[in-house]
Amino acid sequence: MIENIKLGIKLSLNRLDLLHEIYQNDGTIDFIEILLPPDFKAEDLSNFENLSLPYNFHLPHFTKRIDFGNEKQAKHNQEFIKRVDANLEVFNSLNPTSYIVYPESGDLQLSIFNLKKLNIQPLALENMPYKSLAGGTCLAHDPDSILSFFQYMPKLQFCLDLNHAVKTSVSFSQDYLELIRNFIKIRRPIHFHISDGNFTSELDEHLPLGKGEYDLRAIKNILFELGSDVSLTFETPRNNKHSIEEDLVNMKYFAKI
Repeated sequence: MIENIKLGIKLSLNRLDLLHEIYQNDGTIDFIEILLPPDFKAEDLSNFENLSLPYNFHLPHFTKRIDFGNEKQAKHNQEFIKRVDANLEVFNSLNPTSYIVYPESGDLQLSIFNLKKLNIQPLALENMPYKSLAGGTCLAHDPDSILSFFQYMPKLQFCLDLNHAVKTSVSFSQDYLELIRNFIKIRRPIHFHISDGNFTSELDEHLPLGKGEYDLRAIKNILFELGSDVSLTFETPRNNKHSIEEDLVNMKYFAKI
């Protein structure tokens, strides 16, 4: 933890072997963000009943054919929603800090309709970049468009992806620090994501901290200004899938800036 900022690491279900190394660094790592695949099973969830660190879940998105606003992915969307419903008893026995979800692309009302079917709480909506890696544009890419989700779903929480916000600012030639502050004014995020990137591309990047062009110190100061605890997941590359050393390097960089 750095002042009020708790540091989190991403972990997929097929990399639970890294838990031992994560626990060895629990003085640096404050929580775990678990990537939930669309075909998860009840026994997968049971792995997290006795974690010694706090954790949240990140629900699958378009790379796994889940896109709640896209009618073309209706079959995969409904299969996932049914799987969540079938495992509600297990979910309710767990204690994640949040379930992070993408609004994705396509139709606003369809995305909201599908999100309302997810009976898991607290559900936290993540802002998107304007331009999608899958082509086209994304929903909830700026404060006005994400506000529509909160108006239709008052209990919906907010995960602010700082990199996504910067990418939207590139698309619309805006001041990215001002845009981040405007997002925070809409709804105080319960969670944040961070990575570095360049101002030459509108598309999402997940560069190691210090390898891009963002003023990370200025972003860090915005998080400091929030005062109360901030949960920040590092979405930086892990090229060596068998070690968290790169994650630790990024966390140490963030601590020093």
